[in-house]
Amino acid sequence: MKTIQLILQYLAGKASQDDREAMETWISASQGNKSLFEDIKSLDEQSNNLSNTSLIDTDAEWSKFLNKVNSSESAKVVDLHERGKVKNLSSNVFRRRFALAAAASVILILGAIFMFPDKYKEIHTGDTPMAITLDDGSQINLAANSFIKYPIKFDGKVREIFIDGIAKLDIFSDPSRPFTINSPITGVDVLGTVVDLEASKESSKLGVVEGKVTMFPAEDKNNAIVLNTGDVIAYTSAGFDTLMIGGVDFKNPPPPPEPEVVPEPEPEPEVVPEPEPEPEVIPEPEPEIEKPEYKRSEFLLHTFIDYLKKNHPEKDNFKTKGDLKYSKTDTVNVSVSAPLSIILKQMEERYAIEYSEDCDGCFEIISITPK
Repeated sequence: MKTIQLILQYLAGKASQDDREAMETWISASQGNKSLFEDIKSLDEQSNNLSNTSLIDTDAEWSKFLNKVNSSESAKVVDLHERGKVKNLSSNVFRRRFALAAAASVILILGAIFMFPDKYKEIHTGDTPMAITLDDGSQINLAANSFIKYPIKFDGKVREIFIDGIAKLDIFSDPSRPFTINSPITGVDVLGTVVDLEASKESSKLGVVEGKVTMFPAEDKNNAIVLNTGDVIAYTSAGFDTLMIGGVDFKNPPPPPEPEVVPEPEPEPEVVPEPEPEPEVIPEPEPEIEKPEYKRSEFLLHTFIDYLKKNHPEKDNFKTKGDLKYSKTDTVNVSVSAPLSIILKQMEERYAIEYSEDCDGCFEIISITPK
């Protein structure tokens, strides 16, 4: 009903500029829309012509009829006009009745159209975007100042809509019922796909967010091209123009990545192995045969050690390290006149003696402990 009212306003020149643009978009959306518009336009023109049609001059024809009858001798005609029984039937009355009858015919025809409600829904978003869910569950986000026409219910094996403007579509997958998105100059066939569409009378731009589609010029599927995820294609009167392939800008591809510069490793400093220290060789004292004249005597240990450090002929080869701990009552039985090596051997009979390895060519006592 609303569609026919808009058509009549459009034909009468009373439609707003927005409604006129919307009507022209709707007419170009499909052949069915165009045929309905032409039918209503034809009926409207016939109705307008009725008021301008020159009908028969009923007064003149009535006079002719009376003259013909009165010329016959056998005829007896009663002049109803003179008796005032019949009012003059002017041509204006006939015209009015004829026009009313024709108008009634137009009303009957339009009424027949109204008896069958429009199976399609049309939306003009104006300044406010809109989210739309179709009968099959497909989701459409229609941008501002955009137009969509779609069936209230998808019947049959084909799902088909029309869009003029900008929209993001998430189409429900149903392989048994292909989905076609028509626009002023292109069409798109999809199954289960997410796409971005910008459509107008001058151009169409399609981006495939997910899935696979075919895009073709309006009513020319023989020249369809296939788009996959990440592809973006534009279409104008000049033909198709590839903008992106697989998400890569086809017009301005990114420069190839610069080769990674791997710094050369700095040469490791040559490791010169330190020479292994030669094991210190502590000369073992040469064994000397104790001579009978080396007479032993008993001495206090601490007194004898002081003697070795201060008065023994080999005092320079004898040392003690730190404070040696021993009892002041400890004693040794040694030969005072024997060489230092012999004396130390004699001392070791009663004591465990630990020597330092740092003393080269000498005897340095670190500790002395009774056995």
